[in-house]
Amino acid sequence: MCKTARILNIVIGTIFLLSGFSKAIDVSAFADLIGRYWVEWLGFASPIIILGEILLGMLFVFQIKIKMAQIIGSVTIICFTIIYSIGLLFFDIHDCGCFGQISSLNTNPMLSYVRNVVILAMIVIAYIYTDSQKELSTSMVCYMSVILLVSSFMCGFSFRNAKVLQMTALSSEDDEIRIVMVSETLLPEFVSLSPDSTYMVFAFSYTCPFCLNSIGNVEQYQSMGYVDRVIGLAKEEPEKECTFRELFKPQFSIYNVDATRLSKLSPTLPTTFIIRHDTVAFENTGLVITPALLQ
Repeated sequence: MCKTARILNIVIGTIFLLSGFSKAIDVSAFADLIGRYWVEWLGFASPIIILGEILLGMLFVFQIKIKMAQIIGSVTIICFTIIYSIGLLFFDIHDCGCFGQISSLNTNPMLSYVRNVVILAMIVIAYIYTDSQKELSTSMVCYMSVILLVSSFMCGFSFRNAKVLQMTALSSEDDEIRIVMVSETLLPEFVSLSPDSTYMVFAFSYTCPFCLNSIGNVEQYQSMGYVDRVIGLAKEEPEKECTFRELFKPQFSIYNVDATRLSKLSPTLPTTFIIRHDTVAFENTGLVITPALLQ
């Protein structure tokens, strides 16, 4: 393989790896983004998409099955570009979310198209100049397995807070849970809270898969007596609210909030706030765990 092809493959692989790992940092945000497209259930496949990007990036970097990787990479870029175009034209989605939490790399639409064209061109050039490729070896399988294992743990980050929640928000030691005053946050802008009660404020979207998968667990916090009241703050989506209420029949109060205002409170959905007395004792981003795990 010539030097040009080798360098291009490494650069392309690094881009795929950066894209995958940046989204793995906050899977729920990526799931929320792709759930805003016309196929809402696709949000549940977000970990698979992320791990697929990371695997593809490793094939490029390690020059393994490179011809196959180049073909898959080309198809992936084309498909992502088409999907993003549909979201931009029909769903007013300007954030491609390609690089997850690295907001500086999630550029405006025009630059996103230019970037994709450049990546696709690099893949085509690398394909033309690639005349040999490595086969999988035992050591490479081990290296790639370790990286995928680490990536899988990153994708499952939403479950990390069970022990923290048990030791902070639900603790009876007031000195341990006074993290930030409610008055110092944007929460009073949305709901009025009683100073002598415990609340769970659940910021969510009617179309976010992680949000929908958390509804049952959220209701358990009130029914099992962990909090006095659950308050939902939903991103305002009138066309989706009716269907949501028919399917889930929520047992807690829900207030619709303009997307811009809600994003100031939490840029990532779902986000849960546990409020004891006059303090925000705990804030968790991602899938809400069942309170049964706290016992």
